[in-house]
Amino acid sequence: FRQSQVILPYRQQLLHNLARILSTGTRSDELSSKNQISPETLLQLLSLYVTPQTPMLFTSSRSAEPCLSRWVQKYNDGVNCWTSSVAAACAAAFCQLDMLPTKTWDPISPTSETEHLRAASIVLLAKLSDQNTFGSGSAASCLWPAIYKGFKSKTVPQRTNRALLILIYGCEMEILSGIGNGDLVIQQQMPLAPPPNIEDVIKSAIDFSFSLLESLFSPSIVAESGCSQTSLANQVANTFSYLIQNQLQVLSNSYPSSSVIFSKVASIQERNIPIIINCDNKKTMDSVLPVALLYASLVAIKNNSYSGDQVLVLSTTGIHLRIHDLCWKLLSLDLVVPSNFAGADYAVPTALSVYPSVRWGCLAILLPQILLEEDENDITTLEKRDLLVEEVFATAYNMVGITPVDALLSLFDTVKLASMTWLSSFLGTGTGLSTASDPEIILHLNRIIDTVFSVLTDMDMSNSYTYILNETCALLFQPILLYDEYQRLKADQEYEAPIRCAFEKFVALSGTSRPHIMHAALRHIGVGWLGDKAAKVPAGFGAIPYLNSIAKFLVHKEEKLDISAIKQSVFLAKDKNESSVLQLPPKTDECSTARGYILVFFSCLSPFDSASIHHANYYIEVVEKLLHPLILRILREFCFSPLKNGKDILTGTPDYSLRIRSWQALYSLSRFMTNDDDFAVVQVIVDLFFQALQPNSYGEIRYFMELFGIQLGRQYPKIVSNRLVQELNRVDLSLQHVTSLMILAGNLTIGRYQLDVLNETQTLNQLLVGVIPWLSSAQGFSRAIAQLLVYSIVPVVVDIAGATEEDNRYWYLISVYRFLEKNLDMKRLRNKLFNLFDRYNADLTVSELLSISVDEGNEADPEHVCDFIKKCLDDAYLESHAHQAPAWKQVQKLHSLEQQKEISYIDGTKFLSNLQRKIIPLDALNISHSTRQERLSRRQNQSLVICASLLHGEVPTLAGLARSAEIFAAESLVISDLGIVRMDSFQTISVTAGDWIPISECQENVSEYFQIVEFFHFVWFLLDLPNDILVTIIYTKICSENNSVIIYVDFT
Repeated sequence: FRQSQVILPYRQQLLHNLARILSTGTRSDELSSKNQISPETLLQLLSLYVTPQTPMLFTSSRSAEPCLSRWVQKYNDGVNCWTSSVAAACAAAFCQLDMLPTKTWDPISPTSETEHLRAASIVLLAKLSDQNTFGSGSAASCLWPAIYKGFKSKTVPQRTNRALLILIYGCEMEILSGIGNGDLVIQQQMPLAPPPNIEDVIKSAIDFSFSLLESLFSPSIVAESGCSQTSLANQVANTFSYLIQNQLQVLSNSYPSSSVIFSKVASIQERNIPIIINCDNKKTMDSVLPVALLYASLVAIKNNSYSGDQVLVLSTTGIHLRIHDLCWKLLSLDLVVPSNFAGADYAVPTALSVYPSVRWGCLAILLPQILLEEDENDITTLEKRDLLVEEVFATAYNMVGITPVDALLSLFDTVKLASMTWLSSFLGTGTGLSTASDPEIILHLNRIIDTVFSVLTDMDMSNSYTYILNETCALLFQPILLYDEYQRLKADQEYEAPIRCAFEKFVALSGTSRPHIMHAALRHIGVGWLGDKAAKVPAGFGAIPYLNSIAKFLVHKEEKLDISAIKQSVFLAKDKNESSVLQLPPKTDECSTARGYILVFFSCLSPFDSASIHHANYYIEVVEKLLHPLILRILREFCFSPLKNGKDILTGTPDYSLRIRSWQALYSLSRFMTNDDDFAVVQVIVDLFFQALQPNSYGEIRYFMELFGIQLGRQYPKIVSNRLVQELNRVDLSLQHVTSLMILAGNLTIGRYQLDVLNETQTLNQLLVGVIPWLSSAQGFSRAIAQLLVYSIVPVVVDIAGATEEDNRYWYLISVYRFLEKNLDMKRLRNKLFNLFDRYNADLTVSELLSISVDEGNEADPEHVCDFIKKCLDDAYLESHAHQAPAWKQVQKLHSLEQQKEISYIDGTKFLSNLQRKIIPLDALNISHSTRQERLSRRQNQSLVICASLLHGEVPTLAGLARSAEIFAAESLVISDLGIVRMDSFQTISVTAGDWIPISECQENVSEYFQIVEFFHFVWFLLDLPNDILVTIIYTKICSENNSVIIYVDFT
């Protein structure tokens, strides 16, 4: 568990549940000196919530802190804070080497994993012991004395190192930062310096860290360590990285107003920068230590308020020139090992391991000082900047393949900054890269793309992978870059389009097992497709070159991956540009993430009406080159694609997924169709739609087909109404086909989406001609819809109230209407089908579309109108034939209705009795009943309580257990929810067992307690029972009052 072999989400949930269990355990007034937890056990338990060099491992740790704090507070009596005393004593013992064994001082590995865990656990205990939980008053007072005393022992580096550990973890947990109480006092926008005693501690800490850094390059290390050169180099690199990231950077962030940090950095830079500038390029081994110390100083000063925005603590005169010279020198200082090098054996592998990291780390911090703050009007300065950017590109491109993995993050940050600078110098405002030629653009973009993809490939197993992925996507998929590439493709169809090639690389790299790569690309490029008003980049144009990819993603379905197969860094890293990328609706299914981003992109395109489209001429180009081709391609290639699995579409198959997702995509795109579209294109779309209605398909697919048809009718009323009337009058319609046609007709004539063109008398007459024959359909669905349509349309065509016998023009319509009106069966069904056509919502948002519940195959599972009609037909039949049932069945129904009046509530949920009973002949009823009473009166219940509260939703098992409890004459049965007893499935299996044994409810989720079963000394048993049923007796307890045995049972 501590070695992170448990996948992160499960680990988070387990730790969170453990914190909840501990917080709800024994009350503080029940604790005594006999059962008081030992400090060692307390710290070991808290060590589960920290990991070496990374306190508070899981991202939801702060949500667990209140629970842990309540648990820790139980050991305090309100007057004496026992846990605070323990934290203070443990901190003192830890710093004075009285806790945990120590080893001989070794600067290569100064701290063991156990020391990291113990230091972090002590700091966490101090924080939890504070009554304010997130405050730092008493928590800080527990730690400072131990830290002061530890730093005074300068002759014992182990004590100083442990005191530094307590200080660092205290800063990371935000209880030792600022002036010592967690707050920064602000006066005139300047933070006040820490008190002198705190500054003394910081000085000791910063001096110790820098001395440890220098000692890593000591010639005597090999003799002391006695390990191989390769192993030594790796240890040096790891320790160096830890000192920089987990000590110097933490101290700098926690004490930004410290003057001693500023002074220390100034001395380091004044001593080492001249050495670097004057270093001979043929003797670069001499520059390794100065560059390493320079990088450490830059990290330490980056957030210091005394330096302002500068990272070089030098005189302001000519500082930009000095940074220019330093960057050029760092770029030219390739590590060269002379053949006659006389240094220690460890020096070469150590330098090869450390130097690339510090070199690119320095450049990543220094370059922003000159690249982002240059005077745009100074041509000479801009020329120098452009030359420096070119050199960064060339050096990074040549060195990325041989750079160690630890240095790739700094290299990436440097390339990203140079890329942003280059793009800003060439990008216009809405006109594209007009100052750059195609070969120049391709050369630079390919260099950037190749470099960042090499970094991504090499850092596949790094926790920084997600960060690099998101930053790369944000860099490449900028709106103006996508728009410029479209303009160049428009002018030259043979243009290489490097940005599009990069997107295709992301998709290929994603494959089927790493969907997070594809998701990152889609959520960033979707924003780029939406354009940028500030840069005068119109929306939609950037997406035109990606037409083929968009079409595929609209019907794409991701494979369900086991959570253990997903890269764990995905759960930790968050996109820092989260607010500037596409956001999915919260209920989006995991198999629809990719297409969800595409649908969200289309939903973000502004809805254009016919009055505004032609005022924005650019939109016509988006419609003609993106939207219409996309709709036609989906209709032609996906909706009519040959079936892969035989002649029929089966649920759960790729064919089914392709069809239903195609129609969902078409429905979503229908909002961009208007009556002003090209007639030829519209005619093709309408023809393809009505052709697609002919084959039989599942109701879920037809639901979205009909929604798309409603939208077509709303956008093209004349074309669709003529074609609809024409289709309804065909004589070769299948039952499914005619049902869908009548559903469309009902929605567009009497539903919420009525069309004026369909309410014309001539059109209605033609509709009636096509619908009336289906009044006698053998299928209930089509017959019911036809009855409702005819009954609703006839009064519009004929004045029923004013019709006379002499008016024989519409005699057949009047006769049909009056028959439908007076027939009891039809009236009963019509009342149930009231507002049938208002059930369709053709204005679903993307959020609502992606939130539709899914079936077992992770496809949308909406309720089709035919499902509703079926229920109405069943209810109407039962009502019409209720009087024909036998007398005993009618009595049973009345009895059931009486029981339904007795409504019980459990947790606010209403439950109705719907018992399934055995029917006993009347002449045998009294005999059977008395025999039952006699048998029960002679039987005595055993002192046995069966607890099955662990079985959540296992209704058949619980029913069988109820019958077993009745057979064994148990005293009672305990289940998790009494509502289960009223379920039909329970009563079918248990028969009447539930009526003869007491059944009670235990709503507590006891399963959480079994995760720490060893803390409560539970006893486990395994019993082999017949029928291959394995019963685990979780917990047995002997009740002293009546010597009964309570058994907690889990069935697996």
